Amino acid sequence: MIQKVKKAFLVIIVLIVFQQISFGQFEKYTTFYQIDSLWIGYMNNNKQDSAILVFEYAKDKFPEKDKEITYVLGYLYALTQKDSLALSMWSYGQPKGYYFALDRYIYNEKLKSSEKYIALAERDKQIGDSLNNLSHIEYDIALPENYSKDKFYPLLFVFHGGGSSKKMSKDLWKLETMNKNCITVYVQSYIIGFRSNYDWVLNDEKTNKEFKDLYKGVVNENSVDKEKIYFLGFSAGGKIAIEYAFKDFVPVSGLVLNSPDVPNITDDLVAEFVKTNKRIVIITGEKDWAINVQKELTERVNKMGGKSKIIVQGGIGHTYSADFSNILDENLIWINE
Repeated sequence: MIQKVKKAFLVIIVLIVFQQISFGQFEKYTTFYQIDSLWIGYMNNNKQDSAILVFEYAKDKFPEKDKEITYVLGYLYALTQKDSLALSMWSYGQPKGYYFALDRYIYNEKLKSSEKYIALAERDKQIGDSLNNLSHIEYDIALPENYSKDKFYPLLFVFHGGGSSKKMSKDLWKLETMNKNCITVYVQSYIIGFRSNYDWVLNDEKTNKEFKDLYKGVVNENSVDKEKIYFLGFSAGGKIAIEYAFKDFVPVSGLVLNSPDVPNITDDLVAEFVKTNKRIVIITGEKDWAINVQKELTERVNKMGGKSKIIVQGGIGHTYSADFSNILDENLIWINE
């Protein structure tokens, strides 16, 4: 018995020492922004355990970022099937009013069937509904250099990806053509999702109404070339852009999308899209989980006599390529011909 206790104690000591050594590698990162960037790099390389270690270190190092760290740790624990740790994160955060979007698809069936998870998910939905009732679609508008009310400009609407924001769109969807020649509107959903960022939901009445009002306001209040209005978007943002464009929700001339999720689009809708001379460009990665449906959509457009392109980037998945800005620039010119 004494030997067993000694062994257990030795294991604990080894784990503590190992954790201290592991944490030591992060001491050179002095800001939360650096830590935040680090874990995303680990995730992109399928190193979830390293990403977890980053945020376990950050929890003590940056207590003022408790909300963001709790969100990410809960997500990472669930993703790696450390269910009891995920549940403990959510139980800790809920009394503080943290919303975790527990209806996300990533959570495994074993976790979803636990009584504790079900209770937490019900409370999580109440918190989310309360936040969404007070939230509204937002946008930022960027006018071209030397903007003149006497000139008419192409108009771009940029839809962020799921779990993202207009700020992230502004960081990623920027290039010389947009800055110099176009009016660009960065749209942000009202639906609060993971880590206080935002998600898009199709056929949502509030989203549809508020976007239509936003669209009309921007078009009427600025010098817009109404024959050159385009939708841009990533992932879930690409999905809602496709839905709106193919169903002719508002007038639009074409789309340039990066790694879009693709909704169900009937042949009749494709035919109408082609008939109105709209163009679509999809930029994607060869490892993107949606590449087959992306290819299928562009093939259907082309078979019906329309104009579409799909550009497949080697070595990447559901993300942005290193030369994304250059590809975007070239294809904005193409759809604007």
